[in-house]
Amino acid sequence: MPLFISLIVGFLWTVSVEAVPVICNERKIVLEYLSKTYDEVPVAYGVTNYGALIEILSTPEGDTWTIIVTGKDGISCISFSGEAWRKLTPELDDPDA
Repeated sequence: MPLFISLIVGFLWTVSVEAVPVICNERKIVLEYLSKTYDEVPVAYGVTNYGALIEILSTPEGDTWTIIVTGKDGISCISFSGEAWRKLTPELDDPDA
């Protein structure tokens, strides 16, 4: 099992079911809900080795953020959400940036 998956499974194992309500629906509906309710828009995304789409949404000011996971079937689930999203900027003197 890749390290990333192990870390996620380990984290979810320690959180009670009541603490992480799972909300799933068609991707379009989830995006519309987050846009209308929280003014959140996609700011980053990636595709997992298993074909799932991971998206991070945030308000323009970073007041709130949400991570959604969309399966190949087009169903998106809200996985995590929080406050105070901050975008990292690479250091100018970092040759790998």
